[in-house]
Amino acid sequence: MDVKAVQENPRVAAMLGRISQMMDQPAPRRVPSEIWRRARSPIALFLLLMGVGFTIFIAIMFSVVDPPKEGESRLPALIVVAPLAVAIVGLHRLAVTRKVLSRGRLYKGKVVALKPLPAWINGRTFFSAAVEFEGPAGAKMRGKDTIDDWCSEYFLMARDTGEDVEVIYAPNSIGKALLPMKIAIGNRYD
Repeated sequence: MDVKAVQENPRVAAMLGRISQMMDQPAPRRVPSEIWRRARSPIALFLLLMGVGFTIFIAIMFSVVDPPKEGESRLPALIVVAPLAVAIVGLHRLAVTRKVLSRGRLYKGKVVALKPLPAWINGRTFFSAAVEFEGPAGAKMRGKDTIDDWCSEYFLMARDTGEDVEVIYAPNSIGKALLPMKIAIGNRYD
């Protein structure tokens, strides 16, 4: 796979143009829905949906199948805590992604590590991409983003060739960086 061929793809180039137009606006900026949909992590969305779904399921099961008797309300409350915590983690990750998009700035960096994650959703393997870049005031920063197997080949080539990649980073985002090329590549190659 040629890194330049991916960058010159009309669909990828158009999305990169929309991202750079958005980033040219002063922060906090309005994030277009198309960019937000492509930037959010499928893992965070999965955690949110599964947490909420299991919380509702458990609540219905306890209230319909075996309603708690007086003084037994602690057990259902304790059982609901775990899926609710999973939903909160997913919601937090989505909020951090939104904050990075609305308040972040573009930087140039290098991919330093690409590791597979033990997560498969709809047959897609996910990877953790670690990037190193010069952040605010020239400080060396490290950030990470989750990518899937549709764009992993691009980032592997960028890592191996030492190619610069663009990074969206917002201070105080707990190490979260977004990779515009991941957003631009999306779900498939044309």
